[in-house]
Amino acid sequence: SSSNDSAGAAGTTDTSQLGAKIWIASDGTIHYSTASIDGLLQSLAAGQVLVDYVTYAIQLGNGTLSWATAAIQFTGTNDKPDIHLVTTDSAAASLTETNSPLTASGTLTVNDADVSDTVSASVTSVSLGGTTGGL
Repeated sequence: SSSNDSAGAAGTTDTSQLGAKIWIASDGTIHYSTASIDGLLQSLAAGQVLVDYVTYAIQLGNGTLSWATAAIQFTGTNDKPDIHLVTTDSAAASLTETNSPLTASGTLTVNDADVSDTVSASVTSVSLGGTTGGL
């Protein structure tokens, strides 16, 4: 079936109100895949609720159809931000020691699937490399 109004017969596929893929297996079980709405689900803030609907029919013994709608509820969780390097970012800086204070700058990329979150980052440690001992 190509509409998103109802799930079809076994072996056919359809979509939910939000666009998730639904299908009925030959054993009569109904399947629901979130793959096509994953971005929408990942963007839910902690505690935010999203409901999807699937309308289906059951054929009764006398041949008539009994229609119903199932509601599928998703509740968002807090996804941790991801700080990482992309091609245009820099992870290291070469510094020459002088009597002036050492400073460095660079870029890291931060992504957070929870679009309503505010992300703040800070440096908690610095590692030394090269020859660091002896005066």
